[in-house]
Amino acid sequence: KMFSLIVLILYVLFVQWNSTASDMDDDNMHVIFSTDCSFFQDWQTLLVFHSAVMVKQRGRITRIASGCDKSKQMELLNLYGKLFPQYSVHFTPDYKLDEKTKTEYDFYNKPYGVRHWLENAVPPIESGVVVALIDPDFIFLRPLVTQVRGHPSNIFMEGYNMAEEKVPIKIGKGYAVSQKYGLGAPWTSVFSRNFDKHAVCGAGSPCLNVTHQYGDKYFSVGPPYIVERDDLYRLTVTWTKYVPKVYEKYPELLAEMYAYSMAAAHEQLPHFTMYHFMI
Repeated sequence: KMFSLIVLILYVLFVQWNSTASDMDDDNMHVIFSTDCSFFQDWQTLLVFHSAVMVKQRGRITRIASGCDKSKQMELLNLYGKLFPQYSVHFTPDYKLDEKTKTEYDFYNKPYGVRHWLENAVPPIESGVVVALIDPDFIFLRPLVTQVRGHPSNIFMEGYNMAEEKVPIKIGKGYAVSQKYGLGAPWTSVFSRNFDKHAVCGAGSPCLNVTHQYGDKYFSVGPPYIVERDDLYRLTVTWTKYVPKVYEKYPELLAEMYAYSMAAAHEQLPHFTMYHFMI
């Protein structure tokens, strides 16, 4: 009986320690989302912030707002200071204009805005911080966490063989996680009419060696992208280089998402894909 009691006490202490360690990791998460400066996305932002409060999302949250004039910047700073002082807004230039075609592509703001934030955030985003890039039309139903292996809420990607493939303990450097999307990996094919991987990725890029099966498994992804800060920065630098090239041949809504996938492939950062982040 004494032995059983000691084992029980040790187990309880381990669970408490593990929970505390996990909470500390989650405090180190920074959720971001990219918007323009429209009234519509002002309301989306308020809903993101409010839902995060309701589910007790840990860590920081920042709206990356592109194209706001000075008066709008002051308006937003004052509003968030009153309603959500724990959250912040980062302002960037408007990146919508495609320099080659002189047409606007709204979603240029996402890769270029994220890069601007990573390079100019105050205070700076430190190495080791886990960044979760979501979309402004998301609503929190439960907190995002850094733990992967052993978390009861996690639903792994379809066809994942737990016996053969390593499940990361938590998100960190070298271990990125994202939601599975139905994008596929059409850019892996040399016969694709919409994607020229040689023109986008360049000679010698690891992107060129990705098979359709591997690409569909690890790069058919979308928000939330949850990536360690240094990994996200090198990926985003490549993302900003690739997205105009992808858009040139594929001027569609999802161009920036395919560019992200190709950038992740180039940076050799396969994403552990999950099914529970969206409903």
